[in-house]
This record gives sequence, structure tokens and C-alpha cells, in this order.
Amino acid sequence: MSKKPSNPLGEDKELDEMRKAFDKMFGPIEDVNYDDLFESARHVTEQYNQDLRSRAKSPEQLTLGLECTVMEAHGYQGSTSVSGEWREGTMQSFSSGHTYRTEIKVESGTLVEKLEFKGWPPLEIGDSIRAYILKGKEESEKSFGFGPHRDPFDRPKIHLIERAYQPVEQPSKIEKLRDGKVVATYHNK
Repeated sequence: MSKKPSNPLGEDKELDEMRKAFDKMFGPIEDVNYDDLFESARHVTEQYNQDLRSRAKSPEQLTLGLECTVMEAHGYQGSTSVSGEWREGTMQSFSSGHTYRTEIKVESGTLVEKLEFKGWPPLEIGDSIRAYILKGKEESEKSFGFGPHRDPFDRPKIHLIERAYQPVEQPSKIEKLRDGKVVATYHNK
């Protein structure tokens, strides 16, 4: 008795069962109107982008001053160097400066527990500060274009939208407060 050869067009029992399962889940493939499918996808993409644009804000709108109490302040110094080949072909390294950064553990009544700041602002335990934090994240618009007519250099637009505070933040500025008044300002450049 000879075995009937497998036919990729659906006569094979296993493939036929798979096709029936897909038809049951998604409907028969023959009934798909590709113009309607693409129009629906384009509409969903455009709706997403409109919603994203409506939630977008400027960096100024998203930079908020968070009042905190300093619980700990740790200053760190590092050295930087430049390496290069000297005239005789030997590799040499030269000191080029120092880096300074401060980790500030804070109590803020929010999720923020630590601030990372460039430089050494003279802060002590118990100081009241206002940390200016960019509470935003970048999000890209979705694009609906592919194939030979899509420009590969057409990058999606990026918008800044609000995000939640994180446990570790990098403020752009810290103001030291005394009796509710700003007595010193430190910039994180």
C-alpha cells in the first residue's frame, strides 16, 4: 500500500485542521479586504498620534520644584585623563581635571529617595531644599508607512509627556531654603 504524498494546499489532514482552527479564531482569510484592513490600521495609528500630541508638554511645563529634606549628602571626586601617542610612539596619559558629584538622600513625601547632582553643593542633614526635576519622558509618534514609498529618513516626531517620579532623579537645579526663602541656588550643568 503506497502512502499518499503530502499536499501543501490543505489536503494534508494536519494542515487542514490548522486552517480550520485559524478560520475559527480569525475568520476565513479569503474574506479579508486589505484596503479596509490598512485603513483601519492607519486610523488607529493616527488616533494614537493625536492623543500623544494632546498630552505633550514643554520642558518648562514638566520641570517641577520638589521640596525635600536632606537626610544624607555624600560628595565624590574623580579624576579625568587624556591618553595619546607621543612623538616617539609611546602611549602616554595626562591628567586633565577632576569631576565632582553629590548623592543626596532625601525625604520628599514622594517616590524620590535620592538626587544625583554634578558638583558639591554645600548641603547638610536637615537642610530644606527645592529640587527642580524634569518630570517628563520622550515618546515617539507611531508611523504607518512601509514598502517602497516610505522615506527611510522620515523619523517619527518625538514628544515630551509627563511621567511619574523615580526613586533616583537628576535635578537641573537645587535651591537651598531657609524659612521658606531661597538662600542659595546650585545649577546642574
